[in-house]
Amino acid sequence: MVGIINRMERRGLIKRQVDSQSKKYTRVLLTEKGKALYEEAVSLNGFITIISSLPKEDRQRLKLYLNALTKAARKVLEEQQNSKKKTRKREYSVSSKVAPR
Repeated sequence: MVGIINRMERRGLIKRQVDSQSKKYTRVLLTEKGKALYEEAVSLNGFITIISSLPKEDRQRLKLYLNALTKAARKVLEEQQNSKKKTRKREYSVSSKVAPR
């Protein structure tokens, strides 16, 4: 358990606070970052619950659509990255042809 708490503390998710009434106890409190992650997890859990309530056929269709959307998004991102690379190459080749003064 201590290992988990140590890792969470290193990631800024929790902070330790010595109990004011008894020094032998330490309270573990969520930081703002930890609270945000908790809210995200609760929200995601709600989403999963909703998806799970769909009939199997609808879940399978949703999976197909999400896979197609993911594939299309990756393609667009790849094209954007390639376009940026080409622009940088053109900028370099133009600047390398400038005559010295």
